Amino acid sequence: MADDVERKTVGGDGERGGAMTGMDKPVIWEFKGAYRFLSNFFIEPDGTCVEVEYQRSKCRDNSDIPRFEGLTPAQAKHLGKQVSLRAYWTAVRVAVMRPLVFGKFYDHPTLAHLLLSTGEAELIEGNHWGDHFWGRVDGGHGMGENWLGRILMETRESMRIIAKTKRAGVHNFRCLCGANISTANTTGKCWDCRRSWELDADGGYDPPMKEALRP
Repeated sequence: MADDVERKTVGGDGERGGAMTGMDKPVIWEFKGAYRFLSNFFIEPDGTCVEVEYQRSKCRDNSDIPRFEGLTPAQAKHLGKQVSLRAYWTAVRVAVMRPLVFGKFYDHPTLAHLLLSTGEAELIEGNHWGDHFWGRVDGGHGMGENWLGRILMETRESMRIIAKTKRAGVHNFRCLCGANISTANTTGKCWDCRRSWELDADGGYDPPMKEALRP
């Protein structure tokens, strides 16, 4: 996979110059091929998809939410342009996207491993459909705020922290109610739903919980 990562020169005469003048920095320009898993259109192992979840979150009217069930990512994006938007949508859309992207990797260790395998590469959601907000146009070489790429890099750092605490004997998992739990204890209760849990001899949880990353 590393062979697919291009490198760009940071500094010099280009507009992307900075403190690291003259150094090469790895960059992934578009989320396709070996890096398709970074795309919001990627179907996760459990059949869910960030794009569908995000578009569904736009709805002002709860009656519109069921209309997204069973849609492909492209269909959900199209429908998302037709529904009435919730109040202050443009102001909250990044806050909505963050937990959806985090959950994608938190819930699926195989995807978390792939994300971590990108190392320190800059992740750019390069596109050719004019999205200046979530990505950059002209395949990543044009202008854009690249918010999706930025959220992915934030999530990658979170996955690193989770992996380190796991190795240090700290258990990170998600309760059945959806709350995130980080503890060194082998028994306890969820602060949100008060459900009791216990780490069994096989390293699993009783009742079964969704682990962030397995050892």
